[in-house]
Formats: sequence, C-alpha cells, structure tokens
Amino acid sequence: MQLLSSKFEKREEGMKEVVATRGICSFLYLLHVLGRKGKMMKSPRVGGSKGKLPPGPRGLPIRGSLPTLGHLPHITLHQWAKKYGPIMYLRLGRIPTVVVSSPHAAQLFLKTHDLVFANRACTEYGRLIHYNFKGLSFCQYGSYWRNVRKLCTLELLSNLKVESLRPMRREELSLLIELIKDSAKAHDVVDLTTMVASLSRDTTCRMVFGKKYNEETLGEGGFKAVAEDLMHLAAAFNVSEYIPCTRGLDLQGVSRRMLVIAKVLDEFFDKVIQEHLAAVAGEEKKHRDFVDYMLGLLESGDYEFLFDRTNIKAIMSNMLVAAIDTTPTTIVWTLSELMKHPRVMEKAQQELENFVGTDRMVDESDLAKLDYLDMVVKESMRLHPPVPFLLPHESMEDCMADGFYIPKGSRLIVNAWAIGRDPEAWPNPEGFKPERFIGTDIDVRGHDFQLLPFGSGRRGCPAMQMGLTMVRLVVAQLIHCFNWELPNGTGPADLDMDENPLLLLLIIGICSFLYLLHVLGRKGKMMKSPRVGGSKGKLPPGPRGLPILGSLPMLGHLPHITLHQWAKKYGPIMYLRLGQIPTVVVSSPHAAQQFLKTHDLVFANRACNEYGRLINYNFKGLSFCQYGSYWRNVRKLCTLELLSNLKVESLRPMRREELSLLIELIKDAAKAHDVVDLTTMVASLSRDTTCRMVFGKKYNEETLGEGGFKAVGEDLMHLAAAFNVSEYIPCTRGLDLQGVGRRMIAIAKELDEFFDKVIEEHLAAVAGEEKKHRDFVDYMLEFLESGDYEFLFDRTNIKAIMSDMLIAAIDTTPTAVVWTLSELMKHPRVMEKAQQELENFVGTDRMVDESDFAKLDYLDMVVKESMRLHPPVPFLLPHESMEDCMVDGFYIPKGSRVIVNAWAIGRDPEAWPNPEEFKPERFIGTDIDVRGHDFQLLPFGSGRRGCPAMQMGLTMVRLVVAQLIHCFNWELPNGMGPADLDMAEKFSLRSCVWVGDGKG
Repeated sequence: MQLLSSKFEKREEGMKEVVATRGICSFLYLLHVLGRKGKMMKSPRVGGSKGKLPPGPRGLPIRGSLPTLGHLPHITLHQWAKKYGPIMYLRLGRIPTVVVSSPHAAQLFLKTHDLVFANRACTEYGRLIHYNFKGLSFCQYGSYWRNVRKLCTLELLSNLKVESLRPMRREELSLLIELIKDSAKAHDVVDLTTMVASLSRDTTCRMVFGKKYNEETLGEGGFKAVAEDLMHLAAAFNVSEYIPCTRGLDLQGVSRRMLVIAKVLDEFFDKVIQEHLAAVAGEEKKHRDFVDYMLGLLESGDYEFLFDRTNIKAIMSNMLVAAIDTTPTTIVWTLSELMKHPRVMEKAQQELENFVGTDRMVDESDLAKLDYLDMVVKESMRLHPPVPFLLPHESMEDCMADGFYIPKGSRLIVNAWAIGRDPEAWPNPEGFKPERFIGTDIDVRGHDFQLLPFGSGRRGCPAMQMGLTMVRLVVAQLIHCFNWELPNGTGPADLDMDENPLLLLLIIGICSFLYLLHVLGRKGKMMKSPRVGGSKGKLPPGPRGLPILGSLPMLGHLPHITLHQWAKKYGPIMYLRLGQIPTVVVSSPHAAQQFLKTHDLVFANRACNEYGRLINYNFKGLSFCQYGSYWRNVRKLCTLELLSNLKVESLRPMRREELSLLIELIKDAAKAHDVVDLTTMVASLSRDTTCRMVFGKKYNEETLGEGGFKAVGEDLMHLAAAFNVSEYIPCTRGLDLQGVGRRMIAIAKELDEFFDKVIEEHLAAVAGEEKKHRDFVDYMLEFLESGDYEFLFDRTNIKAIMSDMLIAAIDTTPTAVVWTLSELMKHPRVMEKAQQELENFVGTDRMVDESDFAKLDYLDMVVKESMRLHPPVPFLLPHESMEDCMVDGFYIPKGSRVIVNAWAIGRDPEAWPNPEEFKPERFIGTDIDVRGHDFQLLPFGSGRRGCPAMQMGLTMVRLVVAQLIHCFNWELPNGMGPADLDMAEKFSLRSCVWVGDGKG
C-alpha cells in the first residue's frame, strides 16, 4: 500500500492567493501617518505606573512585528521566546499581543487568570462566517457563550452523546477501509488526506445534520475547497483587523471573499434547515439529530437567551468548519510520523495484534487497552498540534501575570507548538518518542499545560472528546488493517515533515506608496531631524525619528513619560519632529525659564490647528488665538470682568452655595453608606459654578446635546489630544481621513446652538428688564452694543470666549481635585495632618470659608505637592516661535513648536529630592508657589500665555479639597486599602484618575 503525502503542501500557495500583493500595506503606512499619534508603533516596555510589560521585540512602524514573523510564525515566535522569555509582548499591526510559550506561563493565563482572558477578539472572520460572533468559538464571553456551550455540550459533545454515535462512526470508517482495500488491490497510490477529510465531513454531517452530503452540495468546489478557503482567510493578515480605519476599503478583498463563502454556507444551512422542517411536517423523521434539537428548542421558546434561526446556522457553521479540517490534520501527521519511524509503527501494530487480533476491526471499546497507541497520538499532538496557536484570547481587564502588567484589550496567543517543544518540559523535544509518556499521567485534555492540543480552561475545545475519539480510532484502524509504505521508492528519511501554519500566515508588504509620497513631498524636509541648523547654530539634541512620521510613533500612550525618559538621555532641551512639525521639548526648570521668561515674547504665539479653528471659532478664543493686539484686548476683557482677584472675591457666596449643595449630596450618600462617584460630582460642581459665573445660571446636563456637558468636554479633550493628520501632513487636510474634523464640526454645532440659546436668553431678559444680576455674558453683550472697542468684536467672538471658559473649567478643576483627594487617601498620615490643621483653625462647628485659607499652610502644601506630581495638563498648551532664536546655546528656528513638559519638571530630581514621593513637607521654609514665578512648579504655565484663570482655579481646588476632608472621613470601597488605589496615568490633554470613591 502506498501513501500520497499531500498533507499541507498546498496551504502556502493558497495563502498567497488570499493575501494578494506583497505591497498591500503601503497604503496602510500612509494611513498610519494620517492615524492616531503613533499608537501602532513600537511596543512600549513600560505600562505606566501600573507595572512593567513583558519583554519582546520592538517592531516596526505600523506593522509592529508582523513583517518579521515569516511564513512559519509559530517557529519564529518559538525562537524569539528563547531570547525574550516564555511571556512576550509585541505588536501585530495596532494589536498589542502577548505570546505564551511555556507550560508555566500557559497555566497562568489559562487557569490562574482564566476569567480575565476568557474573551475572544472581534475579527471579520467571526463577524462574517460566524454570523456576527454567534458561533461558539468566536462569540464573546458572557451569558450567551455559557448558554450556547451548554446547549452544544449536552446535546452533541457530551461523553454520553459521543458514545451513542459509536455505530455511525464504525459504519463510516468501514466505508473508508473498503475504499483503501480497493486501492490496495489495484496497487494505487492513496491520497490519504482527501480520504480522511471526507470521512470527517461525513461523520460530522451525519452527527449534526442527520445525513451525508456530497461534495457538490456546497458550491462549486465542495466542502473541502470551502474549508481550505476559510482556513486561509482566517490565517490571512486582514488589514481591517490591524488597521480598523481601513475596514471599509477591504484593500485585500478578504471580506469580499468571506462574503462569497458566507453566502454559500448560508444557502447550504438554509437548505438543511428546510429539509428538517419538511421532514418534521411530513412525519418522516426517524432519528433526531442536533439540528432537530435546535429547531425544537427554537419552536418551544424554552430558552433564556436570544436564540433564532441565525444562531442555529452559526452553530452549524462552527461544527462543520472545525471538524473537516483539524481532525484530518492530526490523523495525517500521526500516520506521517509512524511511517517516518518504522520501529514505532511496528510496536503500535504489535499492540493492536495482541489486544484486537487479526480477525476483526478495531472497536472503540478496545481503545482503553491500547496504551502505546495512546502514547503515539499524544506524542504526535505534542509535535504537531492541530493548530500551532490556540484560538486567540483577549484580556477583559488589566492584569498582573508573573510580575508583568498585561493591559486590558491585549490579544493572547498561546503557542501550543512551542510548548510541545519546551526542553524544560520535554527532554530531547525534537525526537518522536512515544515512550516518554510511560509512567506519567500527562493527558491532552487541558489539565496538563505541557500538552495543549485542545486548549484549556473556559475556552478549551468543547469537542475535545469527539475529536480525540475520531483520531485514535482512525489511526488504530488504518495501521491495524494495512501495512503502509511511501510511494516511488521514498524512504522514511525522505518524508517531508516541514511545518505549515494553519491560523497565522501573514503577508509582509510595506511602503511603496509611502516612498512615492516622500519623493513627491518637500525635497526631504519631512525626513530625519537635522542636528545642525545651517550656519545659524546647532539645534538641540534629540532622537532622529522616522520618515514622515518623525518621532510620533515612539511616543506611546503616555508621551509625557516617554519624553521625560528621553530628556534623561538628550537633555532638558530636545529637538525632534512630530510629523512635519519641528518641535522643542522643555523638561527642566532652568530650560522653562529660558523659554517662558527670558525669551517669552519670541514664544508667545500659538500653533494653528483644527481644534482652534473649529471649536474656538477660527482662533478667536483666548487660549488658542495668535499673539497680538486681539489677544491683548481679549485677555484684558476677561481679566477685568471675570478673572481678576476682585471678581473672584465677589463670587465667593456663589461658590459657597454650590459647594454646600455638593456637601449635602455626599452627606446623603454617607448616611446611606453608598459609594460616592467623586469625579462626576466635582465635575458637576465645576460646571455649575462656571455656568453661573459666565452665563448667570446653571444648566442641566441635557441642555448640551445628547451626552451633556461631561461627554462633550471629554470628547473635546480627546480630539484636541489626537494625532490629527491635518496638523502634521497639511496636504491631507481636505481628506479628513480620520474623521476628526467631522467630529469636531458636530460638537462645534452643538456648542454653537447652546451658546446662541444662552445669548438669546440674555437678550430677552434685558429687553424684558428681568435681569437682576449682571454676569460675564451681559458684560460682553453690553460691550458689543456700545461699540467701545478698538478691535474686531462681534457675536462670534463672544461665543469663542464662552467656549474657552466653559471647556477649560469643566475638565481641569475636577482633575486637580480628584488627584489631590486620591493622594490623600493613598497617604493617610498626610490626610490626618491636613484634617488636624482644619480642626485647629476652622473648628468642627462650621464649614471652611475662603477667608480661612491664609491660615491653612499645610493644606496649601498638599495642593502644591499634588499639582507637582499631577499637573492639570502634563504638557502646557504648545507655544510657537515667532522668529529664530538662540536659547542656552541652541538654535531654535522660527515656526518651531515648543512643548513644556510640566509633568517632567515636577519630577526633576535636581529641583525635587525624592521626586516620586508625595511629601507636602518639602515646601516648609520655601516660598515656591504655583502662580508661574517659580519654574520648578508650573501647573498653570507662566509668562504672557500663562493661564488667566489661575486664581479662580486655585481657589476652587483648595476650597473643594478643604471642605471635603473637613466634613468627611474618606475610605476606599470594597475593602480596598491605600496600596490598592490605582494612581496610573492616562493621557489626553490632561492626566485623569477614577476614584472608586470614599464614604463620609
């Protein structure tokens, strides 16, 4: 008997058809430039303050580590694991990925932290082939998954059900044996792969659908072609999964091909369901199959989850596609190893002869006695698991595993192929030696993490028992009934055992379009940052950056921390490029003084960006307007009529009234022992005080669009922080490829309608003589009516200033208050000392008044220390140089953007001993203040463009913090201790923290 070894040799060719051209990613590289602040780039090795990420390769722009995986990624990752360790962190495109390559690491993720990693990633394959993630393998973890798994297990995959289907398997296997006998008599070559695939298809169809279906039933190529296409498509580097903004383009045509196959499958499943319904109606059914059961469940309505005909088809798809590929793969690998190792083949056949004899076929009842056969199958699955990678998991929350921080949303890949070759678990791992299992109870069912062909834990393969029974039975029957040999004089040493991947064969294509764009660009001006500014002087040192992108890709999710680290290498004045923008980063008190005081006038301008144009009414707001006479006049107007010390003092009763309402709300929560959402409450307080101060009255959340003030404020902060293409690649402005411009326009429309409403209310109140108290809008309208101004001023200017005041106040003040309370709860000694000071100077029979502040020295230190560690914005709003300038011996060209890293300055060890420690006492005996005169502490900036609302903001922060710790004793919820409080940084335009919060 001869065997045609056709196991996997066609897979790679099929994959090449799927992925189309090698250059498909070139357009993606451009989209990255037009993308989101370099989030797709090099894997950071530090996860902020939450912990250290696992080690791993750094990767390339956009593609991350994809291009270096090669055609056999499981082997590549196995080699990398030898260098980086059994838990690796890398990026596949934009996807943060953790790769697990040892039994201990697998146990951590699949058992210890099983629940955290129980989810599946959302992919186009799951969406299109599995009916929008309704199949068991790809659905999200939750109640639906539990119900579907229960349904499949009880009615199809339980040991009892597997046992009941024994006669059907025997019948189908007998037909295969007869086919091979006929070939043996004719001395024909046997295409074992195709024959075993047909056996697996027929048994699955009979088990699930109640009968067999011919190849021609399922489209032009039949079951085998559809299954192979699906495995290739599932393995393809599908652009839309890695660069989501390209989903609608379907650059490779992967989605179109999936849609075609999905349509073929859907028509087949509809046909099967209609046949079942017709048979039931005609009372023709004799045997009840799985489709009958699901239709009966649907008809009865006896289910507690969403279940309809689509769900039935999704489960049918899951069962069919998996069975007709993985089982044949395992059988063919096992037969191949047996033919390559005649000694093992002979020993297995001898065992069969001893326990089964030569006068009958193998029965499933014999399997329990065939110990050596069991070892052979286990050894084959160790070296050749059905899929080299288990189906990817996805983390549902942040997690610490083996001392490494694994962020929420990370994709987890368990390299079962590498685990089966781990030399610490398997001596001589490359050798095929079934005897290694003698005297051990290692099994393949997921309890032993050195052998995981079916996975483990919640998302382990539910069809494990069915698959294992089929593999053992078919292998036993084939080597018991026949003596096998290779064709054409091929010997065991000639047998091709090369690996081919099943689930992750990725294309390597990049940058042809990018290179064209560069050539057509600005004669290399977008390229690496020069270190010499011609004859004018030397530029500051800094990283070189990448073509077009500059240093953006390396900034990561927390750029203020990244730039702080770079400053340790390059110095406190760094020069780099963000896209096309030449940028100077300032990271020390001395350097900040140079830019914000010594050369303040040169750097007094703001950069032009889409945010200032759309949200600030074409740069008419105070924060984003260009330096000049307009800025001076608007600042004077705001300072005199809203932000002066006198005006701040006059609004004291209003602040006291609003703060009293907050205290009453918290008191009610304290009495009920409820958890307080402090972030939301302080944000509401800030909104209400700002609205009363600027607009003359409070407005409900619902007044401003669907999401209210808070949602609009958060959206705007994210949009302002986003890497917006138009700012970095100006020639793309009209394309708005990210949709940032469209989103800003939508929010600008909501704000504009709200401001118009406020203005009309004020005009109506003045006309009706209903106004009793004069607010800032009244003043601006009177100013407009009088015509007593020397600069262009109209209704648009009024709305721009209203926008500035509202957006800043509802974000930065709550940030500062919540950070301060968080630090106090994390440091009970400081909290107690601050409360004691309040008790000494305020007493316990009244609330804190703003007049008490002069006596509360320790409270002032607490607020300053909090603002040192957590400035309301980690970067001050960017400045722009209006002319060439020499600073500290470095040449700064005209048009450079200047970013002052206030977060890094607050952690400068030369200015602050033990800078990471929260220690208010460091301010004892110093006159360091937050108002911009001391450059080691710059939460509000300094110089001409320092925050004009500094006094108002500082008063609110100190008052709210004082009142909250004076009136209440705070504790963390759910038994959390100070050490459990999450102080991790997040980045938009500001740092933010979510407090769980306290009880009064």
